[in-house]
Amino acid sequence: MKDLIIGAADNYEWQHVRIWATSIKQSGFEGDVVLLAYRVTEELVRKCQELGIYVVQVDHDETGAPINHRLGNINTQSHKIRNFHIWQYLSDNDPYRMVAITDTRDIYFQSNPRIFFDNHQEHDIYFPSECIEIRHEAWISSMISHLFGPFILDAIKHSTTCNSGTLFGKGDAIKQLMLNMYLIAKNFSATGSDQPTMNVIKELFPPQNCKVLGMDAGWACQSGVVLDPEKTHYVPLLLEPQPVIKDKMVYNNEGTLFCIVHQWDRIPELKSIVAERYAV
Repeated sequence: MKDLIIGAADNYEWQHVRIWATSIKQSGFEGDVVLLAYRVTEELVRKCQELGIYVVQVDHDETGAPINHRLGNINTQSHKIRNFHIWQYLSDNDPYRMVAITDTRDIYFQSNPRIFFDNHQEHDIYFPSECIEIRHEAWISSMISHLFGPFILDAIKHSTTCNSGTLFGKGDAIKQLMLNMYLIAKNFSATGSDQPTMNVIKELFPPQNCKVLGMDAGWACQSGVVLDPEKTHYVPLLLEPQPVIKDKMVYNNEGTLFCIVHQWDRIPELKSIVAERYAV
């Protein structure tokens, strides 16, 4: 069975996904790579196809009608409807062994995710930790309170916040989780509802055989929480030591190379590394 990396792009040009796409190919990953494309340029489609990335152009909602990207007077629907389309893609295609759901604009790969998948078969879903309690992370706590109410926030505030843009697990389990996340969040009029929804699911009705995966495993560095120079007040609150940037690579504190670096564009040192490595 093959593995899959799948992401989405809305109102993006090639420059917005180039580093994600290029780094996957440079990592040596030989599984399928799929990009759900909503409103993108012809250049983006062509360049992805040249790299062997399968671009799925999506224009319908769950009823089959054209997507109303201004529904609820917000800028886009793709942040939540992509979960429905991921479920749809996984339902319509051959079973995958492992599936990684990733953001595309602010991610690059430092190593082959297939190797990581081979060593993580014990659990069905791995929720990647941001290494801070929900109550201490301002954005996620405010979003959970806004979308689900203060009582739900209070019930899970001591739990570790996890990131929905670096999620991975076994194909069937990810497929079910995507549908559950979509159905819960579909009526929210708020951009970015997928991560709060995932964290509520994780704590209040978690899928069987799931695990919160710390940064000590070396899967994903959530740079926007653990390395952002504008969030130094988070450092004493982190549940694990900060990552280390050495020789233009990002490692956890134990010296393990991260497979994924997420939110690199928020960190000046990482922006310089990416500019040099990918000639941005």
